[in-house]
Amino acid sequence: MSKTIKRVPTIGITVIRDGKRETPKIGLAFAFTEDEIKSVTKQHPTAFRKPVNEDTEIDAATAPDGEGKPTGTDTPKRSKREKAAQKDSTSEAATGEEKSDGQSSAAGDDDADEDDDI
Repeated sequence: MSKTIKRVPTIGITVIRDGKRETPKIGLAFAFTEDEIKSVTKQHPTAFRKPVNEDTEIDAATAPDGEGKPTGTDTPKRSKREKAAQKDSTSEAATGEEKSDGQSSAAGDDDADEDDDI
């Protein structure tokens, strides 16, 4: 059997091993054989890239300071609507005011000025 080499597929690839199809996930390290890599790169030269820190598991308890700790970059991206909704909810919490339609109240509302004219 050929030597296995870890590579990260950049395109959809299916390999056949022991009569079964295996489809590694794009962007995740996978152990390919030398023959598989040669066969695929003949057809598509940029089908693989070398893994960069994909296999490195750092134990936060034994790692030096700052390594293995969450960086905050793992958080999923939010849409503009989600960001606006969160911004509205945090401003309502800060002012303690909320309109009946769910919109936050702002200082200098027209409703506040009507009482002064009487």
